[in-house]
Amino acid sequence: MAGLTGAVTTVEGISNPIMVTVKPVAMALIIPGLLGSSIIGGNVHAFSLGIAVVINGVVYFALGCLLYSLWIRLRRLWQH
Repeated sequence: MAGLTGAVTTVEGISNPIMVTVKPVAMALIIPGLLGSSIIGGNVHAFSLGIAVVINGVVYFALGCLLYSLWIRLRRLWQH
């Protein structure tokens, strides 16, 4: 997701039919970083994509760790 945030301008210009379908989902996934970058920068119209990349990296890494630990707990419950 952090890499997708850095490539936001490239994703916007694609007209491939598959990417047209995937683009709204991909753009929704980078919203946390863009919002955080706007808050840190103090301006909605001039924000840093570098900060958005870092924020998205941290958010989705934490989400992945949380989901992994939940998956391990559920597997232990199902095995007993």
